[in-house]
Amino acid sequence: MGAQVLSGLASNTEMLLRHHRLDEACEALLELKNELAIVLGSIRVALVTCEPGEGAATAIPMASPDVRPSNLRHALVRLRELLANDDGRARQGLEALQEQLKQANLWAVAAELGRLVGGYDFDEAVVYLDQLLQTHPELAVTAAQGYSQ
Repeated sequence: MGAQVLSGLASNTEMLLRHHRLDEACEALLELKNELAIVLGSIRVALVTCEPGEGAATAIPMASPDVRPSNLRHALVRLRELLANDDGRARQGLEALQEQLKQANLWAVAAELGRLVGGYDFDEAVVYLDQLLQTHPELAVTAAQGYSQ
C-alpha cells in the first residue's frame, strides 16, 4: 500500500525540518503529500471492496443487470480523462456516472468521487480512479481500449 515509502519520506522530511533546510523541506513536504494521497486512495479502494467483517477484496457486485462492467469501465475511464486534463466537464461526467455507480451498489465510490470532484481535487480523484480500475480486473482497461497511464 506504500506505507514503507510514506514512512521513509516522513522521516526524511522531519530531518530536513529539524535542520532548518527549508527549501529542501518544502520539496519533501510536497512529495510526502503526493505519496500520502496515493496511500489514502489505496485505503479508500480497499475499504470499498471489503466485505463487512471479512476484510477480503471481492469483485464489484453488479446489482442491476442494466449496469454492465464494460459500460461502467468506459464511463470511469472517460471521467478519469476529464479529471486528468483538469476539464471542467468532469463534474457533468460524474453526474452522468453517479446513477450507474449506485445501480452497481457502489454507493461509497459514488460518494467519494462526489467529494473529490465537488472539492475540485481532480488529482486525488485521478489517483482514486486509477486504484479502483487496477484493483478490479472486471474494470481493467488496456491501452488499446483507450486508457494509458
